Amino acid sequence: MAFTVSDFHDLIHILKTKPEWKEALRHELLGDEILRISEEFHAMQNAFRLLIEEFHGFRTDTEERLKKLDFAVSQVQVDISQVKGDVSQLKGDVSQLKGDVSQLKGDVSQLKGDVSQLKGDVSQLKGDVSQLKDDVSQLKGDVSQVKGDVSQLKTNVADLQGERVERKYRDRPNVYFNQIIRKAKLLSDIEIANLLDDAEELGVITESEANYIRRSDAIITGRSKSTGEMLYLTVEASVVLDSHDAQRAVQRAKLLNKIPNVNAVGVIAGDKVDPKSADAIRNENVWCVTNGAVIEVIRPL
Repeated sequence: MAFTVSDFHDLIHILKTKPEWKEALRHELLGDEILRISEEFHAMQNAFRLLIEEFHGFRTDTEERLKKLDFAVSQVQVDISQVKGDVSQLKGDVSQLKGDVSQLKGDVSQLKGDVSQLKGDVSQLKGDVSQLKDDVSQLKGDVSQVKGDVSQLKTNVADLQGERVERKYRDRPNVYFNQIIRKAKLLSDIEIANLLDDAEELGVITESEANYIRRSDAIITGRSKSTGEMLYLTVEASVVLDSHDAQRAVQRAKLLNKIPNVNAVGVIAGDKVDPKSADAIRNENVWCVTNGAVIEVIRPL
């Protein structure tokens, strides 16, 4: 039986008094597909919100890490401006992504106002979402690359600092080791090779022991200030000295002492001593040179 005008008003009255009927009628009119699209859209909004928060967190973390780079970074022959440009580009990409999300919200609002048009545009919307996910995936890859670049930059800085310290003590032995020996002289690679090759031929050291000695950061010779005898210093140089440096210096000195007429002692040289390793270093038979010419109390007995 068809509804009359009065029947229709009765229906409206009934729907106002029975919300469950009104909800059932809404499902019948809109259909499960339209309701599901609305739910998917809300889920997509939450996903974008989380993504933006993640990028804000990364940006904050990146800025804090960049502030911690010290003066040594200026010596790195790396184009820092390129890294900053990449970070700036990343910020621009995030800003563009926010604009895309805003535009997407406007499109969805328009779809809600026109149910018929919504049905025709669902396929296109799914395609747009898929493309957006691909863009987000690509953006995450770019962020990962920036993190890798920053990590590599820190590694390069550490390497350059180590080379700086080693070169300082090799280039000016008379300045930095004058409290241990007089007329300090850096042995060249040829002089070290002649010394070790002769020792190998005599059979007093093995080839592997000779190679271990060769890996010393420097071998310095001079007259001991306390005894006047010729002394060989097996030097291990590091920015921050630890017990491993001391162990290597002492071990190489012991191997060098196998050679007849050679009196060797281990020396560690650097900018400072790791406080956690100070006690362990004191247990080694080693000289410790820090801040240039300052000789620590950590010395052979």
